[in-house]
This record gives sequence, C-alpha cells and structure tokens, in this order.
Amino acid sequence: MKVLVLIASLMMANAALAATPNPYDEITDSREVVVNVNEALVPASVDAYREDVKVQISGFFNNTCYSFNRVMTTQEKSTNTYIVQTVADVQSGHCLMVLVPFMKEVNLGTFEPGVFTVRFMNGDNTFFEKKVVAE
Repeated sequence: MKVLVLIASLMMANAALAATPNPYDEITDSREVVVNVNEALVPASVDAYREDVKVQISGFFNNTCYSFNRVMTTQEKSTNTYIVQTVADVQSGHCLMVLVPFMKEVNLGTFEPGVFTVRFMNGDNTFFEKKVVAE
C-alpha cells in the first residue's frame, strides 16, 4: 500500500512539474526596428538614364537577436531626395551581447539629370546625407 501511495505521489509531482513553464525557454516574439547605418558608399556621379545608382550600406546590430529584414527607400521628387532606412527583426530571448556587422547593396534605379541627395535615416531619427550628380 505504501508503495502505491509513493508511486501515485511521484506521478502527481511529475505532472505538476511538466505543467510549470520553464523561465529559460526561448521566447520567440519579434518586432521590427530601424537600425543605424554607420557608413555608406555612394557614387559621386552617374550617367543619367543609363546607369543604376547602387549604394553600399554597412553598420552593426547590437547583438545576435537582430537579423536583417529589408531596406526601405522612398523618393521625395520635389527635393530630389532619396531616403534610405534599414529595418531589422529583433527576437526576444537569450542573445549574445556582441556587435554583428551587416552590409547590403541598395539599388536606387536610374536618375534623370540633376543633383540628388541620398539621406540615410537612423533609428533615432538622426541622418547623414551624400550627394549624387547625374549627367
């Protein structure tokens, strides 16, 4: 009889432990954030209508929970400005606290003749700009 009670209590304790969530389990919630671009290589001049304007952007993610998602580009025709933002996915959970470099090529397409500004927006609404002359 004592053996049956012992087995039953062990089975109940095991079931209770299995139902308890483990605080160290990975949480897979993610969100999108705009990340900083540290450097951008932009051509000083291009052939208008014939040559695509391609820029190289690079920077660092804060830790290993960041992963590249996409680059968003918008054009303000009234000011001849192209706005470039880099978007990353951030996973919640355990991450290595190391800087993770990224580098991407962004194709802005062909430009008509003129002087254009390429503005690289950061996650904190700061930015830097580079000029492109299309001849």
